[in-house]
Amino acid sequence: MSAPSSAVIIGATGILGAAITQHLSDRGGMGHLTLVGRSAHKLDSLAAMISGADCTVETVAADLTGTDLNRLSRAVESRAPDCLVITMGDHARTPLGTARDRHEEILFANLTAPLLAIHAIAPLMRPGTITLFGDAMISRPMTGYSTYYAAKAGITTLVETLAHELAPLIRINALLPGILNVKASAGPDAEARWAARVPLGYLGGVGPLLKALDHLLDNPYLTGALLPVDGGASHTPGA
Repeated sequence: MSAPSSAVIIGATGILGAAITQHLSDRGGMGHLTLVGRSAHKLDSLAAMISGADCTVETVAADLTGTDLNRLSRAVESRAPDCLVITMGDHARTPLGTARDRHEEILFANLTAPLLAIHAIAPLMRPGTITLFGDAMISRPMTGYSTYYAAKAGITTLVETLAHELAPLIRINALLPGILNVKASAGPDAEARWAARVPLGYLGGVGPLLKALDHLLDNPYLTGALLPVDGGASHTPGA
């Protein structure tokens, strides 16, 4: 199985999605990217940054509901991609008493939409790879995030189940990020406090995820793999 040459990135305009988009555009042999996100303006701005002679870019503004999913399938079909990366998600609190609609939104963003996207796009792919994003901390969840962690646990089961269904033509794996960065709105001591929970002593940012993504893309004998990228945080006693 050769290196990917045509990729679909769902959730391309988020911080992680944009970094992955730039990274894949710089990989040798990548000839086309289909970028998917909710904001047409953000997609166009991202496409303008990476478009070049070696990599063409197409954008699809979609939220992966019924009509949008059909439109995405039509756009992808002519490209026959060999790489699908789904970065979309919503890391949000749902304390007791949260409205049902909010639970459904978080489940859709973190589990239902990736599931529907795979079922729509996988049959249109050439032999290649699918990469999802779970969460390394599902065994040590933070209080108040029950819906988010339930959805991410579903991602791990989805990968393990589809690894059999998609083999041997398509490999599917997941990266499990831990505490990689803090929000821009966080207090001045936030990074130090969170870094103290990581055995390696620092927050890795997106760089380690990009290296791990390359590993999953390039190793032809990996499928059904769940790869933590967390500096050891998920294995810290009492974390």
